[in-house]
Order: sequence, then structure tokens, then C-alpha cells
Amino acid sequence: MTNPAAAIKMLVTYAICIPVAMLVGYVLTDPLDYGTLGFLGLVIALIFSPIFIKWHYPIMVFGLGCPMYLFFLVGDPPMAQVVVILSLGIAIVERSLNAERRFISAPSMTWPLVFTAAMALITAELTGGIGLHTMGGGVGGGKKYIALLISVATYFALTSRPIAKERRHFYIALFFLSALPSFISDLFPLLPSPLTYINLLFPPTAEAMSGEFSMGAMRLGAFAYSAGAVATFMLARYGLKGIFMSNRPLRIPFFLLMLVLTLFGGFRTIIASYICIIFMLFFVEGLHRTRLVLVFFMGIILTGALLVPFSNKLPYTFQRALSFLPLNWDAAPKQDAEGSKLWRQRIWEATWPKVPDYLLLGKAMPCARMISR
Repeated sequence: MTNPAAAIKMLVTYAICIPVAMLVGYVLTDPLDYGTLGFLGLVIALIFSPIFIKWHYPIMVFGLGCPMYLFFLVGDPPMAQVVVILSLGIAIVERSLNAERRFISAPSMTWPLVFTAAMALITAELTGGIGLHTMGGGVGGGKKYIALLISVATYFALTSRPIAKERRHFYIALFFLSALPSFISDLFPLLPSPLTYINLLFPPTAEAMSGEFSMGAMRLGAFAYSAGAVATFMLARYGLKGIFMSNRPLRIPFFLLMLVLTLFGGFRTIIASYICIIFMLFFVEGLHRTRLVLVFFMGIILTGALLVPFSNKLPYTFQRALSFLPLNWDAAPKQDAEGSKLWRQRIWEATWPKVPDYLLLGKAMPCARMISR
């Protein structure tokens, strides 16, 4: 015997799905049109909306570390910005419907961020508004305002719910390891034609687009970022004590390997960052009172002894990253690093005298008014 309720439910489903399927088929006749992409995006968002509503918080944490860009949206925004807006919006709706869904209260953090956002909006209003060329505006530069405001929104999205203690390792992995696909941006010269479309999600770096792929000679910044994500995850998950003083001997060479792979980017800031992080963890974990002090000192001395005779034999990116050390480096990486330092010094020398004039009101005011006229 036919169930009337089930029959009505089936008829309603057909009444919705069949017209939508016909409309999707019609708009796909011009698949690259922004209107088509927008409509398809709306349909897909509606289909996956139950997943977003239930799992918006872990999706947001994953998106914060993921280097993906959503090319099918206007302006090609990074995934982090979109998931923050979605998660915060859902959290606000949940809070309005359920009194138990309370945001974590931290006034010492909340009010300075609210003040920062308010000052950004006031400055934008006084300097001609938030201009976005991608939205059809005549004034550009608004992406920086958007990035600042979404950074403030990220804090409120993260504090929309507490993380259970037993779930902390899951969220640490979700945040740090979501950056692993970054290396795809450096593979642009190696990808065959059908696979190049993946670079719509992971845009190729300037180095990847300008030359052929070459380990050691080409600066693989995205590859270094992926390796750094693994190293940082290990520091956050296990700490120095869990890496060097555990019963898992493979953790030590794997961690050191990830640190070495970060040198393929040729960035001195990466080395400085890990030196600071490891130095702070060393004292925070109380390892300066253990025998690990001697091991670290011996490791530093051994590394220095190996670098002295082989400094100019290392790959180009390694030499550039380590060029701040007083060793015998090749001229090319040394000059490249020195030129980068001088470029930053000149920017500061030209910018610093103008800081008092634009401390409260952004420099965009004259340009924005000129364009608006």
C-alpha cells in the first residue's frame, strides 16, 4: 500500500529537483560566464549547506591554513576569507537560536580588535571608501581593508565555541597540515596540460611561472612552506621534548629533514623564525635543565664545522638562506640576499619620515579623492 506522506515528499522533491536540473543544464551552455559560475556555486552551496551548518567550525580551521584560492568567486578570494565569513555567520545564527551557544569571552582581546576594525572603517570612509576594482569600483586598494576586517572576524569565528581538550590534537593537525598542498604552486612547469587546471585553485608562484623547475637553483617558496608546515605541526603536537626525548627515534631525522627542506625557499626569515621558536620552546619546556642542552650545543658545533668547508658547495637557495653567516659563499646568492636587504632598507628610509603625516589618516586619501572627482 502506498504511503501518502512518502508520495507527497517524493512529489515535492521532484518538483524542486527537475526545474533546478533543467535550469542548470541551460546555464551550462555558457560554462565560463560569471553568471553561470555564480548560479552553479549557489546550487552547490545549497546542496552542501547541511555539511557546512554541522561542520562549519572544523572547515573554518582547515581553511585558515589551506593555501587554496576560490577562483570561481569574484575577486579570486583565498579560501580562508570565505570560510571565516561562513563560519562566523552560522555561529551568530546559532547563538541567536540557542542561548547555550556562547562565544568565549576575552575582553582584553575583544575590545582592541573592535577598536581596530572601527578605525579601519572610519579611515576608509574618510579616504573615499573601500574601493574594489573586482566589484566594479573606480578606486582600488580595498583588498587590504577586507583582509584586515576579516582578520578581526577570524578572532570572533575562532572564539565562537571552545575546543574540547580531547579534540585539541585533531584541530592542531587540521590547521597546520592543511598547508601541505602549497607545494603544488611550485609544480607549474612540471604539470602536463590536463593537470594545469589545478593551478586555478593553487596559483603558481612567480618563480614557477618565470622559469623551468630546478631543485636547488629555483627558489621553491611554496615547497618550503609545505615542509615548514610539517615541522611546525611537530613542534605544536609533540614539542621539543616529544621529538628529541621520546621513544620514537624516527621523529628526530624526520623533523630535521623538514627543517632542511625549508631551505629550498631561500628565505632567511624562515631560519630566523625557527631559531626563535625552538629557543622559546627550549626554555618553556624546561629543557635547559636537562642533558639535551649538551646535545643541542654539540649539534650546533657539528653543523657549523660541516658548513665551513662545504658552504660554497651547497645549492643556491641554501646559500641564499644561510648567507647571513660569515662563511665562504658564492657571489651570486650573497649579492641576491644583500640586494633584498638593501631594498627593504630603502623602503623604510623612504617611508619612515611620512609616518607622522599618515598615522591617523591613511595615505589613500589624496589618491581616492582624485579618482572620485
